[in-house]
Amino acid sequence: MAEQTTEPVATPAAKEEPAKDPKSTQNYDEIFAKLDKILEQRTDGLGKSALKVNGIDDAESKEILAAYREHKTAKATEQDSALQTAKSRAKALEKELTDARISTAIKDAAAEVGIDRKTAAYIVRLIDRDGLADTDGKVAEDKVVEAVKKVLEDIPSLKTDKGGAGFVPVGAKTPDASTPQGEEDAKLRRAFGLK
Repeated sequence: MAEQTTEPVATPAAKEEPAKDPKSTQNYDEIFAKLDKILEQRTDGLGKSALKVNGIDDAESKEILAAYREHKTAKATEQDSALQTAKSRAKALEKELTDARISTAIKDAAAEVGIDRKTAAYIVRLIDRDGLADTDGKVAEDKVVEAVKKVLEDIPSLKTDKGGAGFVPVGAKTPDASTPQGEEDAKLRRAFGLK
């Protein structure tokens, strides 16, 4: 029988990832520019060889490749312009939507504090909208209510009086007996047997 020896088996050490040094982070714009240049050179080489295979000489292929680059640049500029236009339109629509949300919130808050609908339209115009919505367009309801109350403090005549008895007299006020019309009215009342 052979004698067995147990030797410790060496396990491969866990690969340690090198600590990322902030100084070693390179500028991606610079790297992308280098990569674009390399790819452009290779594309030019491939383009020249493809044109040569199709019977086009070097001088003419240079002209064709230069025209291709100009076309490519113009197309990229056009796409960038279209993207910027779309972004500005989207931003304008977001602002318009936020403005509509704020107007609705102001009208709702005005109704809660007793302002009629016709007057609420004027209050919407009077309130400064800065700070009534966050950057995402969400309306801060409490700030809207504060703004409406502030307008009512400044212009209390905008608030309608809903605290009355609920009865509004209709018609002319009965004249006193001390006025000439009141004397005639009193004579008529007596003639008909009324007090």
